[in-house]
Amino acid sequence: MIKSPRIDPHFSALKIARIIFGDPQRRCDCLVREFKEFGAIIEVEPHAMLPDAFRLIAPALNLDHHCEVVRREDRTIGVRFVG
Repeated sequence: MIKSPRIDPHFSALKIARIIFGDPQRRCDCLVREFKEFGAIIEVEPHAMLPDAFRLIAPALNLDHHCEVVRREDRTIGVRFVG
């Protein structure tokens, strides 16, 4: 079987990040599990109530992006970077 190269390669991260949203600003910590050029997979607390758009900051990964949620599954959230 021939493996085709990924168009959007991903990188395992496992780094702590912060989600910022709302007015007044609210904050929520999360874990970045994987990130790509155009998005990321993050893990949040079981009952975290997050909006469909927020800012994701992970200094250890040099990430600071506005995001839109594209997938939610239990504690795992897939986001794409916008703007």
